Amino acid sequence: MRLRSDVVGGVRRGLTQRSAAAIGAVLVAVLAVAGIGLLGLHRMKADTDSLIDHTVADLVATAGLVSAVSGARDTALQQVAVSDPAVADRLGRQLDLSAIPRLRESVRTLRLLTADDPESGIDLDQIQADVDRYQRLRGTVDRRATDGSALTRAERAALATQINDVFDGMVASSESIRGREAAEAQDAGESAQSTYASTRTGLLAGSALSVLAGLIALLVLGRRRQAADRSAADQADFTDTLQVTGSEEEAHELVRRHLDRALPHAHTLVLARNNSENRLEAATALPPDSPVAGRLLGAEPRSCLALRFGRTHREDPARSPLLSCALCSDEHNRSTCEPLLVGGRVIGSVLVTHPRLLTRPQDAVVRSSVAQAAPVLANLRNLALAEFRANNDSLTGLPNKRATDDTLKRMVAQANRTGSPLAAAMLDLDHFKQVNDRFGHGKGDEVLAAVGAAIRSCLRASDFAGRFGGEELLVLLPDTAAGAAVVLAERIREAVAAIAVPGVDRQITVSIGVADLLQPNGDGAGLLRQADRALYAAKAAGRNRTLVAPSGERSPGDATPPAATPPLDSAPARPADPGRAGTADAA
Repeated sequence: MRLRSDVVGGVRRGLTQRSAAAIGAVLVAVLAVAGIGLLGLHRMKADTDSLIDHTVADLVATAGLVSAVSGARDTALQQVAVSDPAVADRLGRQLDLSAIPRLRESVRTLRLLTADDPESGIDLDQIQADVDRYQRLRGTVDRRATDGSALTRAERAALATQINDVFDGMVASSESIRGREAAEAQDAGESAQSTYASTRTGLLAGSALSVLAGLIALLVLGRRRQAADRSAADQADFTDTLQVTGSEEEAHELVRRHLDRALPHAHTLVLARNNSENRLEAATALPPDSPVAGRLLGAEPRSCLALRFGRTHREDPARSPLLSCALCSDEHNRSTCEPLLVGGRVIGSVLVTHPRLLTRPQDAVVRSSVAQAAPVLANLRNLALAEFRANNDSLTGLPNKRATDDTLKRMVAQANRTGSPLAAAMLDLDHFKQVNDRFGHGKGDEVLAAVGAAIRSCLRASDFAGRFGGEELLVLLPDTAAGAAVVLAERIREAVAAIAVPGVDRQITVSIGVADLLQPNGDGAGLLRQADRALYAAKAAGRNRTLVAPSGERSPGDATPPAATPPLDSAPARPADPGRAGTADAA
């Protein structure tokens, strides 16, 4: 019995020892597998994070380089294209202070990120050489400007072609870098997938707990990676689309849609300075119940703290800031406001209202999106301003002679194509030379500006008015016959007669000649000729009146003066030759 008990005890001890050994082996195996799994997961996470960070950083840097090349190209070509020395000088300062420094900074940033890639270094050296080559080409413009000799049209075209070739080389080098970075990102992704596969095999061979832990970790990292990839793809789509926007309004709306898509439950509002830069306005649509709508009425740019300080401003109802923003302060929602900074100048801001705290990646999306949009918005604003100044008379606020000629051609073609009527009213200020001689040219300019405002106040949305030259103005009235045109011309004449300019103690009057389009297939020259004759008939008949050229079919080249109809005011008209001859005092 004792032996049996000893044997049983020995067996029990052996079983206990074997169990302990087995348990120990299992524990060791589990720990080993868990360690391998944790090591593999750590490596996978590191590779994934490295892939995400590298991809995002290279994408942003490469996109910034492409954007900088595009901005510099546009400004450089504009400088060559313009003939106005003042505009060329302003564009040159913009190149020196903003576009070229930004391009060089983008090259330096990308050089740091691709320091281990000699091929990218070669491409960046080529871009740097192309920048220096452009600077040498640009010296041609600067030397000619210094010598006071303007470039001919052929010289400008040749120089523009050379500059375009230089920037094409920069774009090709940038795309080469982007291709290599994409290939490296793919290799890193394959490496991460290999690490994941080996880790999963080790976890499945060990214990269910390790497998479960590995799967959980994989799920978390997979979601992070998917979110990061989706964010990077959205950011790349935004960057590419931003480069082809054609107006400030389109770019503003693109920024809003992009951030609203990237930040669920958030609302984005783009704020911009007005043309006078003394007011802050909403550049995108506001929700009907937004408290910002009422606060923006008459708001100055300094009302926005992001614009005032030139840095990110955050509002949180849970915290009491030292200084609350007069525009975005809200007791119910958090907000983040990013300034649109271009060359140290704040042109607006992007206000994001969000009920939840932004995560770090979301905050990075806001910052990078605003940073990419700012120079594009600035370029679009400068282009729009340059186009407006090129087509409008700065004194009257009306389109200038070039824009008036273009509109006349377009309206005549439309009228001939559709068979609809088109009327023209030629206006000329009475005795305007006496105003200049007696009260000075400054007061004469004020009179012209007031006349322009009076004319605009009388026009319909479809009508057009432009400064034709000197004190002559032209009004075009589509879908309007001569009879209806006379009514509007009389309204304009009465509005001008009611003008009171301080320091000018005489009534301002205007003589108007009205004509309709010569049919069939009338042209703009014939229409202007008839309106001009009616105008001089009104001058000869005593001024301050409207006369209409007789209607009727007449060939466009007919030089016979039209008979003047009786004036529409109470003063009787005298028959007179409305031609240019003998009307030296017509003004």
